Amino acid sequence: ETGTQHISAFKIDTTIDDAHIIIDFDGGSADYTYTTEPFKLISLGKLPKINFKVSDAANSFELNTADWVLNSHYDFSDGRTNTSTEGQVGTLKYTFDDLTIDLNQLTISDKIIDDGKLISVLTQSSAKEFKVDGLSLGGLDYDTSYEKVDSSAAKQLFGILMDIVKEVAANPANLSEEKISQLLTEQSLKLGALTVALFNHGPGLTYGPIKLTNPKGSADISVKLDFLQPKLSGFTDPAFDAEAYIMSLINGISVDVSGNAEWF
Repeated sequence: ETGTQHISAFKIDTTIDDAHIIIDFDGGSADYTYTTEPFKLISLGKLPKINFKVSDAANSFELNTADWVLNSHYDFSDGRTNTSTEGQVGTLKYTFDDLTIDLNQLTISDKIIDDGKLISVLTQSSAKEFKVDGLSLGGLDYDTSYEKVDSSAAKQLFGILMDIVKEVAANPANLSEEKISQLLTEQSLKLGALTVALFNHGPGLTYGPIKLTNPKGSADISVKLDFLQPKLSGFTDPAFDAEAYIMSLINGISVDVSGNAEWF
């Protein structure tokens, strides 16, 4: 079956506690083809513009992006989730207070590989131009990978988060700090247990190589983290510190840096 799915434009302008939040979405569309038994989906989506801004009296963050084209393939046969996405992004701009980061002519390639027990997520991104406060640092290429993530925990966690997102999106006018807190509190025990379960098989996270290239040469860095299998002792203790617990699971960190002096 084939068709076109249209996504309506919307704008949210609200204040939660001391934070002013603006979400301006121009809508979008996706042409799709799918089959059942097994379920497979191919889609070509286009998103013209997205603006997100959050600020308070002390700090502000803003994301502006435009001209997204996403070609996605989904295969859900045998109860597994295998996907691949190729995307192009015209502009992607981050503003942190007075610091601005621009990524122009960005290409993205994502893959999720699921063997029924473990999931690996691989991402490759490349920007023809990387600028910081208007200063061009050349091209930017960066890879990330998350390997040996527990498949069942990841799917359940994603399902819960999507249910929360759907409930918020169904009535954005009623978005408030109390509403978000209520939704998270209702699922807090499941979210905490599933987050820990992601580490059941001692996953590895790799950031890099992150590579900067200009006419003079290149420089790159890679960071890899290996994790231990989790221990549930103390997890239900009222004084349980989730951040300290996650940090205690890190089994090793390796960092590789390379490049040539001319690049600088």
